[in-house]
Amino acid sequence: MSKKDVERAYLERFRSLIPDFPPGRIEATEEPDFLVHQPASILGLELTDLHRDTPSGIRPQQADEAMRHRVVARAQTLYVASGNPPVRVSVFFNQHHQIQKLDVEQLARCIADLATRNLPAQGTSREQGYDWVNRAYFPEAIHKIKVQRSLVHLAQLGLPHSRLPISNALCSPKSQDTLSIGTGARRRG
Repeated sequence: MSKKDVERAYLERFRSLIPDFPPGRIEATEEPDFLVHQPASILGLELTDLHRDTPSGIRPQQADEAMRHRVVARAQTLYVASGNPPVRVSVFFNQHHQIQKLDVEQLARCIADLATRNLPAQGTSREQGYDWVNRAYFPEAIHKIKVQRSLVHLAQLGLPHSRLPISNALCSPKSQDTLSIGTGARRRG
């Protein structure tokens, strides 16, 4: 997904939440990011990411988010390579556990394994959280995982398989990354 696609998604979400958003045709530009062509005027919109200042010696929140995204993207690759059916997985990370670069591969393998272990029947979902009983295979860095499996696969509808972007939302005391992972269009012989 390109930067402009992400900006467009943010704008459309903002537009859906604001009842009196100015009507008009929206044009993507560079400066400003978007123009709203109204009958009597043109409104320019610039989208900006705001980040909190990080005290010295503390890793910025964006770095933690980037590490979680890296883990989830790698887990997606591993799961797809396993040949398991397509699923949507929500991973809730423990915010009190900082992920390091050296942790990425091991955590990704654990997520892919947990998705397989919790593979639900079609049209249902399963979830599992970290606890004392499952700590041998469920890493403390993950608070909970939810695996959803749709009733109909995109290939059955004649549509190409698409991977949804990883979305990140903060949830106290954990953060969530969501991804769609699957094997793409599979043919039955």
